[in-house]
Amino acid sequence: MYLKSKHDHEYECFINEWENLVKKGFSITDTHSHIHFQDYNSDFESMLARAKANGVKKIITIGINYEDSLKAQRLASQYRGIYFTAGIHPSEIEKLQELSIFEPIIVNKKCLAIGEIGLDFYRTTLKKDLQEKVFKGFLNIALYFKKPVIIHTREAASETLSILDEIVKDNNLRGVFHCFSGDENLIDWGMEHNFYFSFTGNVTFSKSCKLRSALKLIPIDRILLETDCPYLTPMPFRGKRNEPAYVIYTLYTAYKMKGLSLQEVANSLENNVNEFFNI
Repeated sequence: MYLKSKHDHEYECFINEWENLVKKGFSITDTHSHIHFQDYNSDFESMLARAKANGVKKIITIGINYEDSLKAQRLASQYRGIYFTAGIHPSEIEKLQELSIFEPIIVNKKCLAIGEIGLDFYRTTLKKDLQEKVFKGFLNIALYFKKPVIIHTREAASETLSILDEIVKDNNLRGVFHCFSGDENLIDWGMEHNFYFSFTGNVTFSKSCKLRSALKLIPIDRILLETDCPYLTPMPFRGKRNEPAYVIYTLYTAYKMKGLSLQEVANSLENNVNEFFNI
């Protein structure tokens, strides 16, 4: 397998066991990547080969504005096992166009969700009202097209939940808190409303005790795994470009936290992917 490590014996056992499961047909999905970014232009095919070697058979590449969503769509159309989403990241609000222009993209059969969308008050609150307006607009689009939503929320948990309460009321909205931060209010709300929680490579960081505690607490049937590549590269590759092959490091952490067999964890995670994204 591509990812061999000099880590402890426990990790080596995991690698060997995962290799055997992959040979038997087991796989894992990177549910949130940005492989259509130019970061992968120089080695795209070899990057895909590394992912496949690690049992990553499905990759979802996430749109962050209109033009970017079109780029994600074009990439997904060329490869089996690559899917995409469409939306506007809150930091991309300045590139806002009429939300209706997204509709031809959203109806594409390989568009699995609306996102990433949400609120980000960490970077700026100058366009708070606009962020909230766009977020509400996309949530209503998701309801209309019966698509799940991928939610980005940073330093805006209370505002995010306030809007979700308004939209979810009397509606069956499916959603996931992408790059979950470990916020207890989000956990409580998400559990009550059947939302999912997606963990990235930062759960492997030595100081991410809060995230690992959340991963342990949240039931396995509400968890998704992602890389958010090219960002948030897991240990021991932190500081380098992230890629879908590395999602197995997050899988390893989930396996350690859950106290289940690796086969049970992998099965549950893939069942979650298929149910949430309606694949």
